[in-house]
Amino acid sequence: MKIFILEDDENRIEGFKHAIKDSHDLTICRWLKDSPLISIKRGAYELFHPPYDLILLDHDLGGQQYVDSNEEETGYQFAKFIAAASKGIDETWIIVHSYNPEGAAAMVQVLRESGWRQTIKIPFSKQLLDYLETL
Repeated sequence: MKIFILEDDENRIEGFKHAIKDSHDLTICRWLKDSPLISIKRGAYELFHPPYDLILLDHDLGGQQYVDSNEEETGYQFAKFIAAASKGIDETWIIVHSYNPEGAAAMVQVLRESGWRQTIKIPFSKQLLDYLETL
């Protein structure tokens, strides 16, 4: 299984890595605030190479919380890139795991409208990690 994760919190990244079996092909786009190495462009153009079986996306990046989706460095902007760059793939699931309800809803909407029908919102939780352990 090929999995892509967009996340800025190291504890969550460790949680994902612990829950997801080593046999899966895992790409992690770590989002570090003000880092010249990681940005929307790097994540979008250098690290994101579909098709994926599962895509896990956060909205608020760089250690910030409840960020406006119109700001440049958000998961929403990444979701818009995905929506514009590729048509939805029926077999691919996208889970938006952000606690930001408005940002997460905007991400789900833009992805579903572009054909990624299997896009859902599940805030980061033990429930999500337990689900990932079953893959």
